[in-house]
Amino acid sequence: MERFDHSPHFDGSHGDYRGFARELFDLFGKSRGYAVQYRALPIPDLYQAFFVSHDVDAKFPDNPSWMPARRKPFHVSYSAGVIDFTEGVMLRSAALGKEVSTLRRLGTIQGFDAVPYRQKIQTGQMTVSRFGDVDSMLQAAVKGEIDGAYLNVAVAAYRLRQAGQADALQFNPEWPHAVGSYALSSVTRPDVIRDFDAFLHGEKAAIDQLRKKHGIVFLPPVSASPRLAEPAQRRALTSRPYLTLCHDHLPPYAVGHGRWIGDGSKFSATRRVFREAGLQLRVLQLPWARCLSEAALGRVDGVLPTFRTSEREQKFVFSEPVVQQEMAFFYAREHYPDGLGWKSYSELRGARLGMLLGGSVDTQMERTLAEGGVVNRVVDAETLMRLLALGRLDLVALDRQAGLYELQRLGLGKRLAASEKPVSVRPAAIALSRESGAAQLMPRINAAIARLRAQGRLAGG
Repeated sequence: MERFDHSPHFDGSHGDYRGFARELFDLFGKSRGYAVQYRALPIPDLYQAFFVSHDVDAKFPDNPSWMPARRKPFHVSYSAGVIDFTEGVMLRSAALGKEVSTLRRLGTIQGFDAVPYRQKIQTGQMTVSRFGDVDSMLQAAVKGEIDGAYLNVAVAAYRLRQAGQADALQFNPEWPHAVGSYALSSVTRPDVIRDFDAFLHGEKAAIDQLRKKHGIVFLPPVSASPRLAEPAQRRALTSRPYLTLCHDHLPPYAVGHGRWIGDGSKFSATRRVFREAGLQLRVLQLPWARCLSEAALGRVDGVLPTFRTSEREQKFVFSEPVVQQEMAFFYAREHYPDGLGWKSYSELRGARLGMLLGGSVDTQMERTLAEGGVVNRVVDAETLMRLLALGRLDLVALDRQAGLYELQRLGLGKRLAASEKPVSVRPAAIALSRESGAAQLMPRINAAIARLRAQGRLAGG
């Protein structure tokens, strides 16, 4: 356990362990016959004991997105989510509405990984002050000694209320933030994780009472969410302003942090629309084909802006356009030393084409190239670019910005390039599931899009 005060979730600052998590694991031990011992350690020591010396059998809280390089050599087992979290920057009210580039001095807890700001920190775009406890960091932000404090938003709000400073700092949802769930993890005892998952399922009522007692917010996993299939449930959706959409990790449009999407231009545009419409948004990170499937079945409420096709219209209702996307061919420079040009797709017939699984680029192009060869579909943009670099594909049809991002990230910019001529330029729109009942909210969303566009606050479309 972490030796600091993370109330209301847990408090290990006194060397023992208190709060919701203590009562939860006491109940788990009693229910499953475990004698649970608690060790509250500073975060660096906890990582050492967990990954290296194995002096602890399990760790809570944990999340796969934290310190990924540290975890890579190990097979870590994770439980289902226990507590949902939002981690972001707490600011003085004067800083709200400013660009994220004004954030130069960030505060974090010693040992914490500010995932959405990792790249800015590593490239020196911001400096980091690390604090031993939450209260010291929050007070530094209140006094202006740092520009913002990065931490769990619910914990920050709780600590500020305890200090009589409820309005001193505010969370800025427009800036990059991370959403996800705290889980129990283990390197050495996967059997304990299996037992804990069974406990979470079997003792749901008792655990919900503990959450209520401590003021813990938890949204059940998508797979456990009931479909809103009956008319009465569909009508109730209008008074339930929290919608769950999905998308794959596709920078710069949708950037995932663990289980959730929390950044990117599509995410930001959709969040702006939802806020204008009086709706709350969370975006689940899923492989693209699975995202479409889950939304079509009504297990999630829809999809971040995507292309409208006749097939998709059978399962989704689409908003007015929100963003524009330009699709391009990517190719190996050694195979096309003079660049890639074409007048008709028939000139490219026979090329081995790569596309995303479930993706749509241009119907005529896909049909023409499929006539003379094979269209290879894979799960992510990185795999497409690596196959192209290895010579196993001749062309990749992909969003231009997403493809260029991958070339830069993979260091393939000198070997691969994008065609100057676009394959297509198409508007992308929010897609709401007919099956979940969310589609009935589309008039409300379209009205919000119209207002934002009239005010010049929504550029795409």
